[in-house]
Order: sequence, then structure tokens, then C-alpha cells
Amino acid sequence: MSQKLRIAIVCDAIDDSALGGSFISGKRFAAWLAKAGHEIVRITSKFRENRKEEFSYAKKIYEFPHLPKIGAYGVRFWYTSAARLTKIFQSENIDIVYSIHPAILARQAVRAAKRLHIPIVSHSHTLPDLILPWFPLFLVKIVKKVLAFLYKRYDGIIYPTEFLLQKYRDCYFKMPQVAIGNGVDTAIFTPSEKGNNEHFTLLSVARLEQAKNPIVILDALHILHTQKKLEKHIRCIFVGSWPLEKKLHNITAEYGLTDIVTFTWRLPAASARIVKTYQNASVFVLPSLFETEGMVAMEAMACWCPLLVANSPSSAAKDFVHNNGYTFDPHNAQELADKIEKLSTNSDLCEIMRNVSIEEAQKYSFTTSVEKLESFLSSFVSK
Repeated sequence: MSQKLRIAIVCDAIDDSALGGSFISGKRFAAWLAKAGHEIVRITSKFRENRKEEFSYAKKIYEFPHLPKIGAYGVRFWYTSAARLTKIFQSENIDIVYSIHPAILARQAVRAAKRLHIPIVSHSHTLPDLILPWFPLFLVKIVKKVLAFLYKRYDGIIYPTEFLLQKYRDCYFKMPQVAIGNGVDTAIFTPSEKGNNEHFTLLSVARLEQAKNPIVILDALHILHTQKKLEKHIRCIFVGSWPLEKKLHNITAEYGLTDIVTFTWRLPAASARIVKTYQNASVFVLPSLFETEGMVAMEAMACWCPLLVANSPSSAAKDFVHNNGYTFDPHNAQELADKIEKLSTNSDLCEIMRNVSIEEAQKYSFTTSVEKLESFLSSFVSK
């Protein structure tokens, strides 16, 4: 693409990859846009660690004080005035503003962009159902109306999946909208010969929280154990941390599963350690109740893993299952147990599913996603 843009990327807490797929996605797209020749100006909260070298691709980084940490994950939303952002956009000669999600800053960034007649696009990873997941439906609808109010001020919206785009259909947005998957870098996430591994390893990569539903995995293993169907070679690894970690450790001990269940804490995104962990897994389990896409499922597929994915109505990840695994009711541990047993005792079936997974992963090329993003951003800028 010959048209090179000066892009202001607005995102809270970009030095904290623990905050989820939306933050990781924002960092990845920014780095690749810079690699494609676009000039990137990062606008974010103050770095809490000395990690600026990770963002060396940025022409400039503006840091602002953030509000106190919010919630169990310590999300650091930051604030500055629309006037300050106006000066930054103007001095940096910004062509387009790219906002990762509609946090506290969104209103100010929109106001600044509108003053300068600069297009502003939001990359939405915000699932209305997940903001107040355990609250009454009428409150969820109110949250959705608030999100719709924020989004209507943008000139364009990007969603990671068609699933999420459809969630906002009844908001009747008039601006251009597009579904662009976060994709998987198949140069990093690659298959490895499984060979005759001693263990059949179930792998879960997710924050250890209620919305990710990790307890159902332990319940399923407990059912197999009590039914005397838990094969000796079965192992389970949880990669993740936070709210439910202590509870999961206690349940593991209560169920007598400490010999087969391992907790590894977080592993850095796209690191050699996480890739090796995927490669050594026999099956990837994603029991989430809410997923706007499910980047970890794509990474597992690229590393040659069959899938066991919850068929929750609020999860887009179930769409990754195409003869490369099974879906299951996220509230039915017996169903998950039955499917774990079936896969753990049928190596030929697992081999077929592995091969389908690697073929399916090629459909989610990160390179293709970057090209689509470039094209969408350029469509708002006339040179």
C-alpha cells in the first residue's frame, strides 16, 4: 500500500499484557502497522515498568497519569483533557486516530479529533454481555446503550468477529463497520511433532476468573476420577492467574487432583514458553462463557491442537470448531468429561483433529488481518 499514514493509537495501559486480548491486539497491530511504513504515535498511561523498548517502533509515546487501579486486574484507565489531545494530534500532524476501546479516554479523544476534523476509528473488543455479566438483563441493556452512545461518535468501527458485529446490529450504526480478526502469526505459532508423548495433556490458557469458567475443567476431571475413568496418563495445565487462582488450588486439592493438575501462572504472549506449552498439549480446552473472538484458540490450532470449546451463546470461539474438536455445554461437566475420555482413548481421532486444526489456522493469518486494517484506515484519509 503506497499511502503511508500518521496514526495516533489511543490505548490504556499498553505495557500490561495481562489485561487481555484487546490490549495485546492493540500492541500487535501497532507494531505491524509501523513495520508496514506507517508512523505510529502512542498515547497511553504512564508506564509502570521499564518496558518502553517494546514500543521502539513508535515515532513518539505520550504518557499521562492514570486513575487508581480498578477491579481485580488493576486496570489503569487514564485521563487527559480534550484540549491536550487536540494539541498532540495537531502537532504530530495526525491523519487518523485509532482507539482500541471506549474507555474513559474515548470521549476526550473523539472530541479532540472532531475539533480538527480528523477521522477517528474504534477497534471494539467490548462485548455488552460481559460488562455486568451477572446482573439483571435490564442493566446489561443500559450498558449496551451507553456503549452505543460512545460508538456513534466514531467515524468507523472495527470488530474482531462477525459475531461481535452482529451484537450491535440493533444499534443501527450508520458509520462504516468491518469485521477484522486479530489473527494468528503462524511464523511464531507453529506445530511440533507430538510423537509418543507419555502424557495426554489438557491445556487451558485464560485469566482465572468466573467468566472464563475454569472450574468446569476440574469438575470434569473429578467426574472421571470418581467414575474410575481418569486414565493415568491424563494431565491438565492452567496458564493464567488472578481472582479464582486460590479457589482453583483448593478445589484441586479437595478433588485429589494435585498430581495431575499444574498451575503455571501467566506466560508472556507470543513467547517461546507459551508456544512450547501449546506444542506439548494434546487438547486445548476453552470453557469460556464470554469471548469476543478467542485468540488463544487460534494460537492452539496453529500449534496443532484439537479443541474442546464451550458452546456458550455469548462466545464467538465456538465458531473455530470445524471437525477439529468438540463443543460442549459450559455448565455440563459430565459432557466435557465424556469428550475428554473419548479423545484421551482415541489417538487416531486426535490425529485427524490435529491436522484439521492446522488447516483451519491458516484461514486466520495475521498478515491478512493487517492488510485489511490498513485498507480500512486508509479509506478515511484523502491525500
